[in-house]
Amino acid sequence: IQVASTAGTYTLYSIEEDPSAVSPTPSTQIQVLRAGVPGSSDNYYFSYRTRTGDFSDNLPGSFRNKISVHRTSGDTYSYLVTTVAEGEEFNDENGTVISNITADSKEVSFTLSATGGGGSNARHSVSGTVTKNSVGIRPNLAGKLRVILRNLSTSSVYRTTVNSDGSYLLNSIPAGNYRYKLKRIKTRTRPKRVYFRNSAYVVDSNETLNFDI
Repeated sequence: IQVASTAGTYTLYSIEEDPSAVSPTPSTQIQVLRAGVPGSSDNYYFSYRTRTGDFSDNLPGSFRNKISVHRTSGDTYSYLVTTVAEGEEFNDENGTVISNITADSKEVSFTLSATGGGGSNARHSVSGTVTKNSVGIRPNLAGKLRVILRNLSTSSVYRTTVNSDGSYLLNSIPAGNYRYKLKRIKTRTRPKRVYFRNSAYVVDSNETLNFDI
């Protein structure tokens, strides 16, 4: 079992055979990958099933040449979440994504994103400053600017108002993929205005995000 502590591309060998006994030697000896579920004490276990080896005849078609995704709840039990075939994706509510799957009769490669700490309940902070032309914000903008993060998997929204000195802090942000924006709050005399917008922001540690308007 290999532990996936970071997002990346991984390759698994079919659990139906012993990769150390295969000739020529396969590109990987890994048969099970463990990854923490972001924001949870649970873990995912990924394995690859193929119709090969001594006990393959009874393997149901729903598992053949697919990644099996199991989830553990604490240390007591695990359960099958789904199976994922080449060309398919797996997305959960915590931001874990399996994609770009390439499979053959022995191995599978795939991209894993947004792993958690596997029991660490990983949450982070996002902080920074907002400046105007690289200097402090103007007094008339004090208290009228807001930083907003939206989780792309759960649609959870985290927001805070920028302080009068231009600083802001968002605490307890789960690891994952986000859309962010900086906007001016609508007032009686001024319409709202969006200064920045980005749909590909990754939170996987304590982050610094600065804006200059």
